[in-house]
Amino acid sequence: MKPRNLIIAENGGRLLCVGDALLSGAVKKKLPKPLGYGAGRLRETDSFAVFVPDAAKLNEEGRRTLQQVCDEKLPETGSVIAAGVYPGGEVKSLIKAVDNSQTGPAVLLDTVFHGQRLYIERTADKMQLSLMFQIDEQQVTLPLCGDVSACLVIFCEDGIRFYGKTDELSSLLSGGDYPAYCDEKRLSDENIRIEQILEEEFVRGLESASASGKPQIVKVREKIYLISCMGIPRVMDSEKQLFLWKAETESDILSRLQEDSRQYIGLIDRRQNDMTGGYTFGLRGNDQRIGRIRYLLQKAAVTNTTILLTGESGTGKTFLAKEIHKCSSRQNKAFVHVNCAAIPYNLIESELFGYESGAFTGARPGGKAGYFEMARGGTLFLDEITELPLPLQGKLLEVIQNKTYFRVGGEKKRQADVRLIAATNRNLPELVAHHRFREDLYYRINVFTVQIPPLRDRMNSLFLIVADLLPEICGRLGVDQKVISTEAIEKMRQYRWPGNIRELENVIEKACILSNGRIILPDDVELTQEENTGEKYNHTLRAQREAFEREAIVNALKICRGSRIKAAEYLDIGKTSLFEKLKKYGITDSLSAESEEERKGR
Repeated sequence: MKPRNLIIAENGGRLLCVGDALLSGAVKKKLPKPLGYGAGRLRETDSFAVFVPDAAKLNEEGRRTLQQVCDEKLPETGSVIAAGVYPGGEVKSLIKAVDNSQTGPAVLLDTVFHGQRLYIERTADKMQLSLMFQIDEQQVTLPLCGDVSACLVIFCEDGIRFYGKTDELSSLLSGGDYPAYCDEKRLSDENIRIEQILEEEFVRGLESASASGKPQIVKVREKIYLISCMGIPRVMDSEKQLFLWKAETESDILSRLQEDSRQYIGLIDRRQNDMTGGYTFGLRGNDQRIGRIRYLLQKAAVTNTTILLTGESGTGKTFLAKEIHKCSSRQNKAFVHVNCAAIPYNLIESELFGYESGAFTGARPGGKAGYFEMARGGTLFLDEITELPLPLQGKLLEVIQNKTYFRVGGEKKRQADVRLIAATNRNLPELVAHHRFREDLYYRINVFTVQIPPLRDRMNSLFLIVADLLPEICGRLGVDQKVISTEAIEKMRQYRWPGNIRELENVIEKACILSNGRIILPDDVELTQEENTGEKYNHTLRAQREAFEREAIVNALKICRGSRIKAAEYLDIGKTSLFEKLKKYGITDSLSAESEEERKGR
């Protein structure tokens, strides 16, 4: 059986076959002689014209439906022409009895019907009677031989949408489905060329597929096709070579990609489980580094050891911490996520360890439990642990070593029954070397370190990651499930992904919103222009040096919590020089706020 969407052309461009699904999308509108029609149904505001050879032979159901949509009674006998607009109602219809005494060629109707010329003529060719319908500049001819109850033509502003002899008049005029039809006899008898029948964009896609040897995505009237050149199947003789193209519709592509994705991801999952022995921690991909991380986590997650997750922002450290908790013996207890960078400096200690009633002005009566207490028996995740103040780092060290702590203002020692997971996007050894992080705490939390690679180093697994994220994102947005095209994936591969997985999720979410169909195309994927085009790396040496200098100052201010004096010491430059650079680069006051120490010194 030939594929449903197949185009066959002789050498020189003669069209021999057009697949059904192309008829309503890729074939030109209002061809003078329609080649066929795509599958469809009678739609509201569509017009129709019906010729009934003998009203007496029309079945009751067909008669009742025709009278209903025309809102007029039919003659009991004789030939009848009826025209109307679906679904009827207030729209004026037309019913005309035809003189049966004339059996030869004759004009049966010539009128303007709802803004379009409707012309019906009985013709004779080689003693065979036919009926010719003409709608404006389009015409179709239907033979009158055989016992058939009606000849029907459906048309609209875009032209003729259906034509044929039918005994299913009631079903069709009630909005029932009709299958696609292509007049292959005309294709074999007439010298019809591709460019005469198919839309220009589609023809260009055929030519590109042949020239490049690669599949081409074509969009015609909001319909998407993937065109592949099938080559030359056989040589009939020196003059007739058959070229074949396969044109898959959006639904075909979607079904195939979904099936390929399911099989591919299922195979990878099975291989991952076979190689690593179980839980995958939601880590997609088959690259060596991810496989190693999966293996390490499977060893460490089931224990109570402290785990340190490092990696750039957006690499998924929080997600991974939750997965570790799910795989641990503490999975039925609480998972408490603490973003150390988001807690005000003067509240960090009380938030972590809690406080007793009356411990400080404004303290809640009865006290308050801290995060260590909330996570009792479960997991405490300290995200951005490098943001903890140095004095508090000492207290945290004591908790980790002795498994005990005191509430603020309390005298009762409490047990710290938690499994600790810490995370940072900073270079911890460098912070330790500059005395910005306690060395003893570093060695205490650096028991089992997992370095998560950035997304730009995982491009071989990009398709698997996107395929994993898409269903969740589509569900969250409330849109139809989508798949991503190969071309869109290739566009993503060229990008550096400074925001890693978090940025990827945002890009996919926007692509799902921009996509008109169920397939995400390259144009739907919007990436940051500077990163995507490489402009960031095409600046002059001076511009690159200044960009690096500004970034170094901003990072120093963050490490020193906005103290310009300490930042100058950290950078090993003078205070005056730093102040000038702050002004030069327009670094905001929120980053370079004066500390109390600096204000006193002025």
